[in-house]
Amino acid sequence: MTRLNKVLIQGRLGDEPEISNLEGGGGRLARLRVALDTGYKDSSGEWQERADWIRVVTFQDRFIDKLERGRKLTGSMVYVDGRLRARTWEKDGEKRSSVEVEAGPYGAIEVLAG
Repeated sequence: MTRLNKVLIQGRLGDEPEISNLEGGGGRLARLRVALDTGYKDSSGEWQERADWIRVVTFQDRFIDKLERGRKLTGSMVYVDGRLRARTWEKDGEKRSSVEVEAGPYGAIEVLAG
């Protein structure tokens, strides 16, 4: 049975992407934080703004090459087409977990405006 795992987001880059090499020379990885701005009315009827922060990871060499050219991208609008990925690890004897959006190799990530 095929399961659907598809995520589309558009938001602002919160800080400069973090680029690292994968162990064993298996390519590169870029981690990004994307802010999704939302608004709502609070209990007194006042409009409030907030940002939900989403972690995004990509292995796409073409996009990582763009990131490494040195252009500052903080605050730029990005479009991400990917899938949810859950991962777990251990740090200081404590188990940790996270859910992030993986943009690739099946998806896409593009800078829309800067």
